[in-house]
Amino acid sequence: MMEMDENKAVRIKKLDALKAKGIDVYAQRFIRSHSIADILKDFKEALHVVTAGRIMANRDQGKVHFMDLMDQTGRMQLFIKGDNIGADAYEMLKCLDLGDIIGVEGDTFTTKTGQNSIRVTKYQVLAKSLQTMPEKWH
Repeated sequence: MMEMDENKAVRIKKLDALKAKGIDVYAQRFIRSHSIADILKDFKEALHVVTAGRIMANRDQGKVHFMDLMDQTGRMQLFIKGDNIGADAYEMLKCLDLGDIIGVEGDTFTTKTGQNSIRVTKYQVLAKSLQTMPEKWH
């Protein structure tokens, strides 16, 4: 029998932590209001959106978390702050990995650096990825 690689073991621990919190990590249904391309096409600030995609980048800045979310139409930055989603949900971000599929709800805005983003008020895990994503040059 093959031994499980270390990355997969870490991802399974995160999966178990999410399940222990009562989170359904393979959600049955999620209805989005916009694709990422729809949001970016005629970008307007303060537009309430519900969208979903795969986590392609994950940057923890302490009190603020940035993620890049990608669907079949494009890629967009998420701005996640504990004050906006609650302490428990913010803590559970540690259980998310690149490749996981999440649904998010929030309002659009432009960051100080000019990046069009979604200020997340809720997120839902739709599919926990147990495999590490392949390197982009392979």
